[in-house]
Amino acid sequence: LSNNHSFNKHGRKAVRSRRRTQSHILLIGDPGTGKSQFLRFAAALSPRSVLTTGTGSSTAGLTCAAVRDTSSSGSKGNEFSLEAGALALADRGVCCIDEFGCMSKEDRSSIHEAMEQQTISVAKAGIIAKLNARATVVAVMNPHGGIYDDTQSVQQNSRLGSALLSRFDLIFKMIDQSQAERDKNIARFLLQQSIIPGSGYDRPMEIRRL
Repeated sequence: LSNNHSFNKHGRKAVRSRRRTQSHILLIGDPGTGKSQFLRFAAALSPRSVLTTGTGSSTAGLTCAAVRDTSSSGSKGNEFSLEAGALALADRGVCCIDEFGCMSKEDRSSIHEAMEQQTISVAKAGIIAKLNARATVVAVMNPHGGIYDDTQSVQQNSRLGSALLSRFDLIFKMIDQSQAERDKNIARFLLQQSIIPGSGYDRPMEIRRL
């Protein structure tokens, strides 16, 4: 639990602000540009990381859940305990969220406090607590409509809302530029690996052709 209060020389309670030291990163771009691979590499490089996806995550899965405790003798199922979610488990590490755009608006709103204040306030089943969530959030998503529109802003392409978008310190656009010759060379290279025996990395194509 974290305590953000201190007492001054007059004995009065003073609020102590917390400075956020972790940066949050958002990758948004066209499908097939390797966003999920960047996410998995980030999770593998960090000593402490949690990898989750927006399609299978809920508010309780991202923050914490109150679970009925039936293991204690004499509890009769009336006691609850807290189970940490992805952001709490990734404390002092990296929380990687794939398919960030597939999350519901309510689930995305639940991580506002964790991304800005780096804490998770809990008031469930008679339990009032505050958990640390000092984690870097790395989120990837496809733009609204499937293809990134350069004529529109990042907010219009992501449809995340200014409150959540402002919490990301770094936003990278990954655009799949249509180049017929380059796409032909990449397709030929991939087909050579899968069809012709021994032609994959035994006979690499020149980098400048890709």
